[in-house]
Amino acid sequence: MKAPQSVPLPVEAAALYEPLLNAYFSIQRTLAHDQMEGVAASAVMFRKQLEAILGSDAKPATEADAYRERLQALQVSATKFQPKDIEEARMQFGQLNADLIALLTQFPPPLGRTLYIMNCPMWERSPSRWLQASQDIENPFMGEAMPKCGELVGTVEAAK
Repeated sequence: MKAPQSVPLPVEAAALYEPLLNAYFSIQRTLAHDQMEGVAASAVMFRKQLEAILGSDAKPATEADAYRERLQALQVSATKFQPKDIEEARMQFGQLNADLIALLTQFPPPLGRTLYIMNCPMWERSPSRWLQASQDIENPFMGEAMPKCGELVGTVEAAK
């Protein structure tokens, strides 16, 4: 089965996706430093921004149904992301990542920057990929024990 065709989002989607990604990167960096403080608040912001995206008119020129399905899948994993401790946070973050990466890969937002898809070969408790704003690995699954464990496996190029 080949990967779905990439369909860029319109320029107005940038204002919706930047806050979503800021909340996401806050969670990713917090877990990479073996912290839990702030994860719940960032998860709330992520869900709130996802609601804004779902309620907006910003959608791709084609594949609107597939776009909505990707958003709804992400909403399910974002709703389930309510960890009680760091181990649970890391497992739930894996599924959140899988749905976010699927969305952004198929429907890249016009961010004006590249996002990096990383993979941790050691992590086996949930999907092992995550996004980063830079190529400097900050592993949210292994944290301080193995902060640089991982490899660049792809990118999400900004829609033009």
